[in-house]
Amino acid sequence: MMSAPFFVLGAAISKTSLGGPGAWALILSAFSAGSFVGGLIALRIRPRRPFFASFLGYLPFGLPSALLALHAPAIGVAAAGCVAGAGLMIGNAIWETTLQQQIPAQSLSRVTAYDWFGSLAFQPIGYAIVGPIALTIGSRPTLWAAFAIITLVNGAALSTRSIRSVRARPPELEDVRAP
Repeated sequence: MMSAPFFVLGAAISKTSLGGPGAWALILSAFSAGSFVGGLIALRIRPRRPFFASFLGYLPFGLPSALLALHAPAIGVAAAGCVAGAGLMIGNAIWETTLQQQIPAQSLSRVTAYDWFGSLAFQPIGYAIVGPIALTIGSRPTLWAAFAIITLVNGAALSTRSIRSVRARPPELEDVRAP
């Protein structure tokens, strides 16, 4: 749901204030390139506290919204998008890997289904309401609200003992599952 302000308002702001579709293409391309690099990084890292590392990865996702709210140039928003994409991919890869390591095999499908439902269920609502919200309170306050919510939610997760206490399993203890 909190991706909607960036993706919806970012396109509109790019069209009116950042130079048009080419600016938005630059921003989304940088986000995608960051995601690709983040995926490569995620292949190599093995954090001792994986859920904590996931939420650290998610934290920069609010940066592109903040820079759009500040009327930063397209290159600045693109740089923030690159960092956000990398963080999002690293966080997701660590999250999914940790779920597979920590959840018993007989429960993994159900837990993963609930996880993805919780992640995606409200996205369409976010995309539907962000325009009317921006028309009511303005684009800048909407983007700042998205930045604040992303930062506060991830900060709250990082401060939660249950997130900080999950430890990665040593490779020798991981159970290898047949395909």
